[in-house]
Amino acid sequence: MKNMKKKICLILAVFCSAAFMPSCANGGGDGGNSGNAESDFKKYEFTEIAYEASAYDAGERGRDVTLIAPGKRYAPGEDVSVSVKLAPAKTLPTGKDAYYAVVDWGDGAWSYIGPGRHGADGQSSLTASHAYKRAGEYGVGAGAFSMQTEQVFAWSEVKTVTVEGETVGYGGIIDRVKPVSSATYGKEFSAENITDGKPSYFKSKAAEDVDDEQYAGYLFDHTYALSKVEIKIPTAADIFPSNIAVEYTTDGGESWHSLPKYYYLYDYSKGRFTPVMGFPNPKGATLVLPLDGITANGLRVTSKLTSVKLSDLTREKVLCVEEMRVYGSPRTLFYTSLGEQYDAELNNMWTIFGTAKTEPIVFGSIDGAQTNSSPFRSGFAMIASNEWLEWSGLKFNFTDYAEVRNVYFNQLKNVRVGADGWSNDSGYVWATNDAPDHLDLGNHYSLNPIFIIAARNYLLMGNEAGEFDDEENFTPFLDLLNRQDQTMRYRLDKAMSYMMNTLEGGNGLLTILDPKHDGTSAGFSANYWDTHRGFGYKSAYENALFYASLLAYADIAEFDGDAEKAAEYRACAARTKTLYNAMFWDSEKGRFIMAVNVNGVRVDFGATFVNFYAAAYGVADTDKAAKIYEWLDGKRIVEGDTSTGDDIYGQFKYAARANTLDVSSTGAPYFWYDHGGALPCTPDTFGGYGNQMQNGGTIFYISHYDLLGRIKNIGADDAFARFSVITDEFRKDELRRNSYTRFGEYVEGVMGEFPESGLVPYTFVNGFLGINASPKGLRIEPSLPSSMQFAGITKYMFGNREYSIRVEKGLAAPKVEIYGDLYYVQLPAEKSYTITLDNRLIENAAE
Repeated sequence: MKNMKKKICLILAVFCSAAFMPSCANGGGDGGNSGNAESDFKKYEFTEIAYEASAYDAGERGRDVTLIAPGKRYAPGEDVSVSVKLAPAKTLPTGKDAYYAVVDWGDGAWSYIGPGRHGADGQSSLTASHAYKRAGEYGVGAGAFSMQTEQVFAWSEVKTVTVEGETVGYGGIIDRVKPVSSATYGKEFSAENITDGKPSYFKSKAAEDVDDEQYAGYLFDHTYALSKVEIKIPTAADIFPSNIAVEYTTDGGESWHSLPKYYYLYDYSKGRFTPVMGFPNPKGATLVLPLDGITANGLRVTSKLTSVKLSDLTREKVLCVEEMRVYGSPRTLFYTSLGEQYDAELNNMWTIFGTAKTEPIVFGSIDGAQTNSSPFRSGFAMIASNEWLEWSGLKFNFTDYAEVRNVYFNQLKNVRVGADGWSNDSGYVWATNDAPDHLDLGNHYSLNPIFIIAARNYLLMGNEAGEFDDEENFTPFLDLLNRQDQTMRYRLDKAMSYMMNTLEGGNGLLTILDPKHDGTSAGFSANYWDTHRGFGYKSAYENALFYASLLAYADIAEFDGDAEKAAEYRACAARTKTLYNAMFWDSEKGRFIMAVNVNGVRVDFGATFVNFYAAAYGVADTDKAAKIYEWLDGKRIVEGDTSTGDDIYGQFKYAARANTLDVSSTGAPYFWYDHGGALPCTPDTFGGYGNQMQNGGTIFYISHYDLLGRIKNIGADDAFARFSVITDEFRKDELRRNSYTRFGEYVEGVMGEFPESGLVPYTFVNGFLGINASPKGLRIEPSLPSSMQFAGITKYMFGNREYSIRVEKGLAAPKVEIYGDLYYVQLPAEKSYTITLDNRLIENAAE
């Protein structure tokens, strides 16, 4: 996809320029520096770290490790990316296939990256990047190290990288800091030495046990979005820890978290995985490590395991650090009036689960073709399957994350409609370009509405809404062709026609007539929740999405200039809403059921996510939404449910249980797909209630719809109370959770193949800030809780322009200022506005 920005002419309309960017445009609230007193910090006149070649002996280089380096020439400051992988013929012991890589960039800088795997589950390709400061020809090599056997597999052959141009430095050094460290070896080895640009260095007190933590680093005067760290290890260091970690804090050093690219024992894997990295002693080299925007007010390097090499047996186990520089910006993506610590944690939830830039990609594929499995589950950016199409768009349509946006654009562009295997209609949206069904478990009839919703969301954002060919001919989004030469417009029309006709949506509700998805105990699920056989025939889940897709299709028509068609489909949506509430509402239980199957049986296991969808997408009547939250918040007990009252949220806290009634409660045959007996749903089994995410467990993303439903139907304060529980849980362990029973994992879905977890922090954007695309432009309709005076986002892409948007209570009138290519928009939080695609700001009429 070629960048369209050069083709866009900016219409400034009401916007006016200003000379200086205020701090609120940069981000950061009024809440102080998270426990770091101003008087504790000194402004240092940092000198540049002088890189020097490492004294480490890489030994004989071999063919077991391959380094792939691009042949182009680079300018100083430009990122150079290389890939490191083990030779395909290299075999590792069963169960010991984990490794990491160290890259020597030839200028005195080292990077390291992991984890990688090389075994039956796949073969990793690890990517590292570095920006050279000076011109020159540099010999780059990489070593691969087992993290389970301390084995050095080999160092690669050296590749040459050529850099030409004027010398540059890394910008954004954080210079108001307080050096911090563990106990030192003596006064002459204090942490102050890492600031001075001299050969003196920090040296820790000798460890008494192998897992004594030794560390050196800084606390900062404020919170920063961190970009890079340089850590120079003295040549005089005759020993180096086996396991090291780069750790950050958001609370002034009271608690520290490890970045998962640089330390490989994640909390949920303790006792199940024991890495022994055997890190090579850099001896003079400077570790230069990207920090990927993690937000913190302190950073340190920590020894997590002292050297266990036989050659170091008699040496004192110390950590030595000669110099350390940290780079970052006070401009965080999200900010509020609630203080820097709150903002840091909000931003980090997004960075971990939204963009996932801080997270490793074990198998090197950002499209999620192979996600991180245990023991390396972590945040993940996306999965390029159409089941995730709406979710990925919500996460990335507003960002400038080009790598993911390009993958997503091509996925959306190439969505395919075709045969469904049972009717004569070719308007069914396939799960992937190659297969109509989901994991050989039958079709998912959620895909048609998801495709229409996702296309609507992308089109209305106006960011690169089309494509240039090599001759600079432009094809608008609705005319884009997929690999089957189907235009986007054709596919959208076919997908809607399929629902309206073949699935009988023209009568008001979808009816899944595919005999494989009849909603009985012999059927298969028609959506993401694939163990629930009851999702078929007349399914509340699919029909909530159908309702949303009718409105989305109407929005596309309005945007395309067809007002008559838009009105027609909005009328259809109104009828669907009426019929949905009549068909699926259980007045006795005060909630929506899951489905009505082909035999007329009303299937209900207290699916919280179905009710969240109904409330969030707006298909639920307001009074019904209120009753739903009374049930979920424990104010009302549904007799016969397995989970009631405080237990609905109490088990996981960050999300409700997926269902409140045990699937096995009906007796056999169960409305449950047990994967050929591997996942039974009966008590005290792998899939028994509370042991499996789809039966009494949970999946984090449902909290996004929970929160939106509360904002729309109950109010911002109620939603924020629930969101505050989530952020409180995040503060403990960043929600890096993957609990186990004696049967295994998958009790909860937060990390790994759950990139939709990023929707939860995204609720800050589309829920509390109320920023959403509409046919008329970017609608901003804030719902700030009473405890929040202002809030904002410093970078939001709309119409190929970059906006910083702040909403504030009590602001008399909107203010708009221009700083280069950035539009800084300040709006009264009590009103609603639209920014049009031609860049006009309009106050919306009261509804």
